[in-house]
Amino acid sequence: MDRSEAFTPGTGENTEAGYARLQDWAEQHFPGFAATHRWAAQDSSSTDTLPLVGRLPTKGDNVYVATGFAGWGMTGGVMAGNLIASLSAAARILGVVSTTPAASARPSAPRRRI
Repeated sequence: MDRSEAFTPGTGENTEAGYARLQDWAEQHFPGFAATHRWAAQDSSSTDTLPLVGRLPTKGDNVYVATGFAGWGMTGGVMAGNLIASLSAAARILGVVSTTPAASARPSAPRRRI
């Protein structure tokens, strides 16, 4: 069952009205329903519709990105997490990144490569 409300982020649309419609629908179909949390997702995709997964080159050796799953982030995110873990491990084995990410994240710490 899918009951969702679509809106475009950043346009100033009244998202509260959409949440109210969802609340009303849920209360009508599930007596006693009480919402405790709300979720709004942004289903982004790249221009060629392929997800972008890998190192973010302008941000250093230890920054990776996973985006553009076009609404399939729960599924694609698992794959992306495994891929990024493999890329990170391979980079450490090949000596491309620091083996002390916490220390190298500090601005005063010199970047070490091994």
